[in-house]
Amino acid sequence: MSLRVAHRAPGRVRLWSQALADDAGRLERLAGLLAAAPQVSRVQARPATGSLIVFHHGAWEPVAALLAEATGAAVEEPPPREPPDLFDALAAAGERLDARARRATAGRADLDQMVFVLLALMGMVQLGRGRIAGPALTLFSQAISILVASRAARRA
Repeated sequence: MSLRVAHRAPGRVRLWSQALADDAGRLERLAGLLAAAPQVSRVQARPATGSLIVFHHGAWEPVAALLAEATGAAVEEPPPREPPDLFDALAAAGERLDARARRATAGRADLDQMVFVLLALMGMVQLGRGRIAGPALTLFSQAISILVASRAARRA
């Protein structure tokens, strides 16, 4: 039998095994064995899911070694996850927003066009306030940059 670490946080580990999901008695015996360990403060057995939630003091590794020694079960740690790349996540969010914009306008407008309109309107507000040299021109130039880039992308 092998136990997979489904989730791990400081002082808390969720273990799962299909064998435990199929045998509630074995799950309860394993919970009792773990609860008797000095590093373990509490164990919750979840027969419906075949999992154990182990609350422990200190590092998890000694508890895992004790578990493996007492039961012969291999304790499998999940591979470390790479954090998502920020730029990839932002690009994916932009693509989702673009798809929503196209759906909301029945394909008549996309995110680039909506941002262009927003920047142009903000530029007009700044013009109305008499702030021509700084804010208005900056907003207009950003709006034009988006328009030019969007058209170039459509041609490519």
